[in-house]
Amino acid sequence: MNPLIPVLCLLAALPLAGPARAHEGHDHAEPPPVVADWAPRAAARSELFDLVLAWGPAADSAAPPEVRLWLDGADNRPISDARIQLELNAGQPDAWQAEARPVGAGAYVLSAPPLARPGSYALTATVTRGDDLDLLPLQLVVPAPAQAEAEHLPALNAAWWSAAGLAGLLALGAGLVWQQRRRAR
Repeated sequence: MNPLIPVLCLLAALPLAGPARAHEGHDHAEPPPVVADWAPRAAARSELFDLVLAWGPAADSAAPPEVRLWLDGADNRPISDARIQLELNAGQPDAWQAEARPVGAGAYVLSAPPLARPGSYALTATVTRGDDLDLLPLQLVVPAPAQAEAEHLPALNAAWWSAAGLAGLLALGAGLVWQQRRRAR
């Protein structure tokens, strides 16, 4: 047997040995619903209140983004009976203001159309609870959306490995045909 044949087989099989693809367990039921990414956050603390703000997409993709707020007292207990107003560009002609509505224990939500574009926003939260009133400054940075190309990299990688494997098989076939014609002479 010609020693060239095992080498050609090895070279042809090498591109087929691509990276292994792990999958998310063995449950083939419906995937869980996608959870909105509430990554951009801001926080403020005073002697009376702790406020955390998170920016994220609305449940309806056509709607403007939402702002979620979590309010705790100085004792770290959720406060659900406060009034929270969020303001952007206070005192400016393009000022925006909205009041949050309570949605749970210490949780509030409001629609925020001015925060739809990436950028850095200086916000002021006015928190009122009974006789307590506090102004809390917040700095929110809304990042630019991730590049769509990054999402397609695994598919491109798989396509490359498939093409390389096919090219290797074609090279193996051509080598074997060449070997047979050489022997026939």
